[in-house]
Amino acid sequence: MVAIPAIQIQQQYARIGMEANPGRLNIRQPSAELEIRTTPAEFSVQSAAGRLDINQERAWDALGAKNILSTLDRIFGEARNVAWDHVAKIVQEGDRLADLVTSENTLAELGKEEALKFREFNYLTEASSGNVAMNYTPTPVSIEASPGGVSIHVEAHRPEVEYIRGKLDIYVAQQAMLSITPPALDVFV
Repeated sequence: MVAIPAIQIQQQYARIGMEANPGRLNIRQPSAELEIRTTPAEFSVQSAAGRLDINQERAWDALGAKNILSTLDRIFGEARNVAWDHVAKIVQEGDRLADLVTSENTLAELGKEEALKFREFNYLTEASSGNVAMNYTPTPVSIEASPGGVSIHVEAHRPEVEYIRGKLDIYVAQQAMLSITPPALDVFV
């Protein structure tokens, strides 16, 4: 059999290489400037002192130390009662003296009782805490208020954006190649 010469073909594809560095994005935003001013509220309170009235006349009167006319008036009123009591006592004593049936010495007994007796003469009135009158008169309170306030001022800053581009290198890493090798011919000349 006869060998047929063959052509040999070799092919190599091209290859592309890439190197990429990604880009960077820097974003920076300065803080906002904030200015707050407050005005305090003002209060004004005005009040005069209240008035306290104390009336002790009835207390001094109850103790007999108010005035002499009031005290003498009470003594006069009490003397009338004492006189009526004394008249009643004389009538009783007369009835005892008139009793002739009794075995006691009525005259001696009456003398003894009269010597030991002390008549209370009360010209004072009852003392109590109700004898002192107190009256308090408050004064009005004047309150004035003025409201305060708040003033807010904000100065915002825009963001600062910076983009640094990345790098992209594209290159041929391998060349395309086509190689054709013809068959070897035996040529005799």
